[in-house]
Amino acid sequence: MSFAAHDAIPVVLEAAWSPSFHVKVLCTTALCRLSCYPEFTKTLFASKAVIELSNMLSLPHPPLQKLCIQTLVNMICHGCEFHEKLFCGGGNVGHNKLGLVLAISQLTEEPANGRFAAQVIFNLSLSPTSAAGAIRGGIGEVLFHLIKAPHTTLTLAKLRLTPNSSSHDAEEDDSNPQLVIARLIAIASGHFSKYLDLQLLMGSWSLKIVQHFLYLYESSPRLGFVLGHCARVLANLSANDEYMSSVFNGNEDLVEKIVRLHAWASAAATTTTTLNADECQQNVLRTIANVTRCPLCCPLLVQSGVFYVLNEVLLMEANTSHVATLKDDALVALVNLVCHDAIAPAAGLDAHLADCLSTSFRCDSSDDQNNNPHLGHVKYMLSLTICYLALNPHLRRVVTSRPALLIDALLFGFHYNHSPGADNADKAPCLSGGMLKLQQQLREQPLDAFDDVRGDPTDVSGEFQCVDHIQSLVDVVVTCMIHPKHSAKIPVDHGFVTGAVEYYCAGMLCCFSSWTLPLSKRPGILFTLSRTIWTLTQQTHESANDWGAILFAPRVQDVVFRLSRFAAHSCPPTSPTTGDNNSRALNLRPATQAYCTGSIEISVDNAHLVVALVEACNGSEDPPTLLACASTFAIVSFTPEGRQLLLTTQGLAHALNKLGRSSMCQQYAAVAACNVAITGCMWNEEELKDFVVVALLRSNSFDAIQVHAKTLYNLLSHPASRAQVISDGVLYAFLKLAQLQTNGLRGGPEETLSLCLHALFNLSDTVVYHDTILKLGVTAFLLGGVSGRRKRVLHFLTPESRRHAVGLLCNLSAREANHKELIHSAQVTDILRCLCDGDTETRASAAMTLRNLTLRVANAEVVRVCTRNALNLLLVFLTSSNDSVRRLAAQAIGNCSLVTELLHLFVELQVGDALLQVLETHDPTTNLMVRRWQEALPPLLYDPDVCNLAATTLHILSRKAVAAPLLARQNIVALCQLLSTAPHTSATVLGECVSCLVHLSTHIATHTVLFETGVVETLGHLLHHVGEIDPPLSPAVTAILFTHAAMAVRNLSLSAADRQTSLQQDQRSIDRSVEQATAMETSAACDQLMRGVPWLVKMVRTVATSQPSYPKLCVEVCAAMANLCKIKRLRAACVSAGIVHMLLDIHRTFKSV
Repeated sequence: MSFAAHDAIPVVLEAAWSPSFHVKVLCTTALCRLSCYPEFTKTLFASKAVIELSNMLSLPHPPLQKLCIQTLVNMICHGCEFHEKLFCGGGNVGHNKLGLVLAISQLTEEPANGRFAAQVIFNLSLSPTSAAGAIRGGIGEVLFHLIKAPHTTLTLAKLRLTPNSSSHDAEEDDSNPQLVIARLIAIASGHFSKYLDLQLLMGSWSLKIVQHFLYLYESSPRLGFVLGHCARVLANLSANDEYMSSVFNGNEDLVEKIVRLHAWASAAATTTTTLNADECQQNVLRTIANVTRCPLCCPLLVQSGVFYVLNEVLLMEANTSHVATLKDDALVALVNLVCHDAIAPAAGLDAHLADCLSTSFRCDSSDDQNNNPHLGHVKYMLSLTICYLALNPHLRRVVTSRPALLIDALLFGFHYNHSPGADNADKAPCLSGGMLKLQQQLREQPLDAFDDVRGDPTDVSGEFQCVDHIQSLVDVVVTCMIHPKHSAKIPVDHGFVTGAVEYYCAGMLCCFSSWTLPLSKRPGILFTLSRTIWTLTQQTHESANDWGAILFAPRVQDVVFRLSRFAAHSCPPTSPTTGDNNSRALNLRPATQAYCTGSIEISVDNAHLVVALVEACNGSEDPPTLLACASTFAIVSFTPEGRQLLLTTQGLAHALNKLGRSSMCQQYAAVAACNVAITGCMWNEEELKDFVVVALLRSNSFDAIQVHAKTLYNLLSHPASRAQVISDGVLYAFLKLAQLQTNGLRGGPEETLSLCLHALFNLSDTVVYHDTILKLGVTAFLLGGVSGRRKRVLHFLTPESRRHAVGLLCNLSAREANHKELIHSAQVTDILRCLCDGDTETRASAAMTLRNLTLRVANAEVVRVCTRNALNLLLVFLTSSNDSVRRLAAQAIGNCSLVTELLHLFVELQVGDALLQVLETHDPTTNLMVRRWQEALPPLLYDPDVCNLAATTLHILSRKAVAAPLLARQNIVALCQLLSTAPHTSATVLGECVSCLVHLSTHIATHTVLFETGVVETLGHLLHHVGEIDPPLSPAVTAILFTHAAMAVRNLSLSAADRQTSLQQDQRSIDRSVEQATAMETSAACDQLMRGVPWLVKMVRTVATSQPSYPKLCVEVCAAMANLCKIKRLRAACVSAGIVHMLLDIHRTFKSV
């Protein structure tokens, strides 16, 4: 403690600089001993000891390297984190550091350092940071070299010749350094393999190490301790899809060893005390499950005998979570093999697989399931696996040949409780997110685990190309039901109440007959089969007649009716005091009948079945029957043929009104009524009034009200029956529904109100309905909703609703008889002010409304319309970009201008100025003319006279103090560059352009614009063209051009030098934003001017000293450099550009003079 407390560590680090290796070893020994204690590690880390240690690693002295490595590893083990350069090496030019991994690699060349290197690598693998650095430094190659080194290989080879003895213990292994090295490398490889993002950096070294260990174990069982670590490495590597596709793919020898590893682990568990057999077997099964995700590896697994391993695992008793996990992986592997068609229909394999599944499913009783929560999960996975097999065209007979196993397993999977311990009322699992997704491409994305999204059986629904599997499953259901004692033929586990099998079979047939989403809200086989049907209907090569022959055969329909009768008479009655079993049976009766009705509705091809359902609905009060009828009506109404059939069915309107009064059926009844209303009106006068009452008073669901609103909208959309339905109160009910919704809600856009406004807008297009609309108080409803304190309607309006509301007022204003009502009662101006937004169509309708209301100047009511608010609104319309809106607003203002009482408002609001501004805006004709000029101007640049004239004009304008700032803002720099690049550029054009830029640069206010347009780059471009003019310019003319360019740079350099000075002088009067903007401008100016410095040097050295303008050129260049050198950050760049030599040359020239 005193050693570190008296700051001795820096002294030791300084002494380590000695050139003597002996001194370095002593200093490193001291540091190594200090690193053994955690309290001193922080001091070493703070003293930057790692710098000196990494430097000494590069010295060719093995003892010193070992001490440095040991010290660094101790610091890493005590929590220090270092940059990956410490592991990978590298450094500056002339001083290349060796790196920790390369130093370890050099030590492994000596046999005596093998154990030390293995221990160091093991310690590095413990920390994520050090493991990542070691992997990036190439530790994989070092590991493989360490076990393949000559001294290690020869020693391990002796074990192959030594007879195997079960009496050896850990002490004997520890005495053998080669076994210790092998154990450390195996453990370190397992640690390194757990980092998925670094597996590709390890490359194939991990697999080479594993294969070498397995090769040694195959010859000598004394190396059984490496099996667990090898299995861990394989499990981690196989979890990486990219690694598996690039390394595992097609590796027959590796796949064979993976399969044999399971048997080796079982055998080694009896002879090796250091092997965790359960963990090893778990990793082996996980590896097999992962490898089966690769299609090219599946045939290799089958050839290696993977089925023997899977059968052995499936026949184990699931008494622990370990065995349950093993079975989970085994079933995942089995399903993947099925999905990849890797299981060939070989002789005897089907029966063997069926026996295995049956034995595994029935090996435990229901009592064991209650005591062991893992058993239920395993049986549920078996149910899913059986579903996969049933949907495979080659292996379907494995399960369809045993209907008892199929029905029993699928019943268990359908009723399986995913959350044990919950109440019986909540035992039905919720619909998972994976069930709602369409099928994935299973061949490219196999299973990862059964709890994954792809673990649902729905994903294999796209694998079918025929209807045979549906035929076989339908046969199973039909056989189950037509047998007099199906329970004797189809034994089911205890725990399923009466009616469970019927309920399941009814649901299965319903899903068979449904080509869209099923009625079931539970996950399991029902959703699977319905999604399968949906997928198969997308196959164009299948005929609909084939499906009809299977699903709608007379015997199948007979089974459906039998199931319905069974549910009505045999299911237990509803009782609030029933127990746990009966609590589930409460749902069986209505659900079974609903499934039966759903199966019948798809086969409705004539009016007889619909009439039967209508009679059953009108004559029954049974809630399940009513629910089944309502759902059937709703489903049938989704097709045009079904809507036409329902429209012509007698008594349907009365039935739907009855169903609408039931809280359980009103949603389906509303959907059916809404869809039928698309085709026509099926209600008579009394039935329609009854439906209006149902829609207004008996709907207790927000969704039902929304559907009723759509129904009323559909009824009002038929011109033939529109007058009758309005007289029967449909429009009144529609408006009341909208009022109820807006009074009771405080949310976003409301669909009922939108539909109501849309219907009113459509009706207002016909003058006959104007009086009816006004009598219903529509305008008063809008006024009270958009104005006042609450503005309840305004919160619900969408842009489309606003458009319809203003369009309604516009249509009403087109009739002169409505003007008085709109102006007095509706206060239309206030409504328009609240409803008008930025929408062009809404503004056009509003402007037309005001134009219509102000047409009659003699009318005294015009004064009530042309108020201050109305004029303000019209002035806003005048600023619109749409010509129609501006024209209509101008017409309305013109109508109002005829009223003398309003002249003071016109003057106060400056209406005249607004009209003049509209007149000054460009119309399409002017825009077209400008466009033509833009197309005609570029060809003029090919005329040398035009270019000379343009350049001279720019020069003349730039010499005027008032015109210079305006000229700079017209992007004059780009024009100068364009003129210089034109063909046949002359010296006159270049001279005039340079003179123009010189005059513009004399104004400090123009510098910002000039720099933004790239003035320095343009100057360089102009000077570059000086040498390209044909014929060449005389030296005197060239010197004059260079002098003018230097003057421009000198003027522009003031922005880089003087602006910062002025900023410091007036710092108090400039706010922070201006200061930051000025700093950015100064920085941009400096950057551009530095790109012009090489041109200054070139100009001075190009012009001869005998030229008369040479002294002026030198003065301008020196002045520009003096300004630029005031900026500290530019000085180094100036020196690099050769400014110093140029200035010295100038000094010598004029000194001699």
